[in-house]
Amino acid sequence: MPSPDPSTKAILKDLSEVKELNVPGFELSDIRAAYDRVFAAWPAPSLKPTEESWVSLKALGNERRCLIVEPLTPDAERPSLVFIHGGGWSLGTALAYAPLARWLSVELNMRVLVPDFPQAPEEEAPAALNALSELLVWASERFKTKLILMGDSAGGNLTAVLSNHPPEGVEIGAQVLFYPVIDLRPDASYPSRKAYGKGKHFLTEPAIIGAGMQYCGRSTEPTSSLMTPLLETDFSKTPPTWHLLPEFDPLHDEGQAYAELLSQNGIRSEVIIAQRTIHGCASFAGRIPEADRCLKLICAQLNEEFS
Repeated sequence: MPSPDPSTKAILKDLSEVKELNVPGFELSDIRAAYDRVFAAWPAPSLKPTEESWVSLKALGNERRCLIVEPLTPDAERPSLVFIHGGGWSLGTALAYAPLARWLSVELNMRVLVPDFPQAPEEEAPAALNALSELLVWASERFKTKLILMGDSAGGNLTAVLSNHPPEGVEIGAQVLFYPVIDLRPDASYPSRKAYGKGKHFLTEPAIIGAGMQYCGRSTEPTSSLMTPLLETDFSKTPPTWHLLPEFDPLHDEGQAYAELLSQNGIRSEVIIAQRTIHGCASFAGRIPEADRCLKLICAQLNEEFS
């Protein structure tokens, strides 16, 4: 059986610092701090300088902020990219994803927004969706551009839902899904979850199920298409989609199933497989050559799409 490449194995050692949610003996605040510390460690060389600002937005609730990264010489005709970060709807911050946002801004010559948003267990669904929906309205009105949505893991789930159901008046030109959580049903079963969700490849099957249940809480049904995009039936507003699916990711199979569902419904659906690497690889593209290759390929195709 193939194993992760050497660069991925080195990342797995770092990721061992990030404990699963609800593990006895570990406080949520400590898990959140470890997640941010590990995911912010991006050693890729700086391509070009960018300009950065933070905006506090009422739409995000509790005076949460949105990071805005812009090229020094922006092209007003380009879309703006909204990156919705992962972390099981409970971990992660805009600051942890700032290095990736800077890289994307330069590679795409686009404005990149990374919002902080309501997280479980303090704020269950649909708080995150509602806040992010309002953010998209704000960004569309503020910058007068169409938007590209991009998200990883749980952020990929939110990206998929918002791309299927964009706020009125907001034009989504494309979405990019990095190893998204597509199926929140507690009884969901996929071969990739069984093969790679046992703890040797970072993300585990119990963590996927537990994070989804915590996000949905007591009042939200996981079989809603707003929670499980794989159950969506209306793709009339869904934009062209790019999928990054690592070979050794427990979420690989549901990501592939969603890509096929979009294609069957007439949506352009491009799948890129990251060979011999794992869930979360995009945040470590400065250290994982295969992740770097996949990110650059996606950016090249987006640049061609919006040239």
